[in-house]
Amino acid sequence: MLADVTFFTAISFILLHEMDAVKYYEWNLLPILNKMDDEKGYWWFTVLHLPLYVGLFMGVKAVILNEELLFAQLLDGFLVIHFFLHFLLRKHPKYRFHNPLSWTLIAGAAVCGLAHLLMIML
Repeated sequence: MLADVTFFTAISFILLHEMDAVKYYEWNLLPILNKMDDEKGYWWFTVLHLPLYVGLFMGVKAVILNEELLFAQLLDGFLVIHFFLHFLLRKHPKYRFHNPLSWTLIAGAAVCGLAHLLMIML
């Protein structure tokens, strides 16, 4: 039960971060999208999240049905790596996630992802 709550909390943190990412023009940090003007970058950033979210929800469904532990492990690992990518990019001139809420969302996803990974691996 605790592992499930931790897993879904991690997913909630990353989805909230993606909402925050729109506010702070995260596409300006991504290859290819960073070459576009804000209107086109926003459009592509948003549209590309459709297949990402479909994949996320399909993976979560498989985890719930106890069919796929690998998805949970990969997602947990991604959330930790995602934190370090933000840490490395924090001095980038177009990086805008300098507030406590943004860092709480980013770090919260990583902490919950790491905690969940440890719970299911041990």
